[in-house]
Amino acid sequence: MKHFLLSIFLGLIFFTASAQKISADELANRNEHLENLLLDYKEQLVFANEEIARLTRENEALKRKINILLMKETKTDADIDLLKEERKTLLMNNQILKQTIAESKSKESDLKTLNQRLSLDNQLISNANKLLEGAANAADTIQKYQERKIENQRKVIEKMTLNYASQCARLTGTYKIPFSSTRLNILLNDGNTPKPKDLNDLTIAACYQLQGEAATDKIVVYFQLYDNNKREVVQEVTFPLNKVSSEDEIHYYEGNFTLPTDKGLELNLDAYFYEVRYLENVIASGHFKAS
Repeated sequence: MKHFLLSIFLGLIFFTASAQKISADELANRNEHLENLLLDYKEQLVFANEEIARLTRENEALKRKINILLMKETKTDADIDLLKEERKTLLMNNQILKQTIAESKSKESDLKTLNQRLSLDNQLISNANKLLEGAANAADTIQKYQERKIENQRKVIEKMTLNYASQCARLTGTYKIPFSSTRLNILLNDGNTPKPKDLNDLTIAACYQLQGEAATDKIVVYFQLYDNNKREVVQEVTFPLNKVSSEDEIHYYEGNFTLPTDKGLELNLDAYFYEVRYLENVIASGHFKAS
């Protein structure tokens, strides 16, 4: 994309500089040159569309793989690693599209300026101007097409990020067996199976991912536990997620927090649901029932 825009840019400079002293033969030769430039532009346009189609097919295949993994009730470490890898590929594809449209925009003001200068030579080179106008329209068309593709990819990546974060969220509790000192661990958000009412503690685990060069070493998330019927807050707390790894400007955060329950946490309602938020985004949610 950068190379064919540069070739058009240089061709326009040559074209305008010589417009004041031009013969009929020179005009014919220059028009032929512009027609060749236009053909080259169309070939580059076909190539760009094929590249976008290839990336789209690849992303669709990745989304299918990710959705299959997300639907698995039990995920292995290998599954989690594969999710990270495939999401990284989606982000890399998006970066390629984003870079291409950025390069196109950097030339937009130059093309507009040159079109204004070329309009002054309209009496001598009207046919050539029509060709250039067609090329400018084609450039605007591909730019808008790429912008739509980038926006669609951004939405896909955002959805995959939130889905991945929701799979990491875990609520666990510890309780004593009646008439015994034995403590057992229980996963609360594993469906509608009733859970013990009296918990010694409640631990929240969460994860998230951010993209960018200036990501911090930790982020803060907000946890709320609600009464499922009245939507009243039962427990709420903020806690940090620490950065555990970074790869290709993708930063991974994980953390957990145990609610301070000196006297234990009594689940005195029939059902609960919870949310974990980062800034304004709900990155995880779920529900469970008390026995």
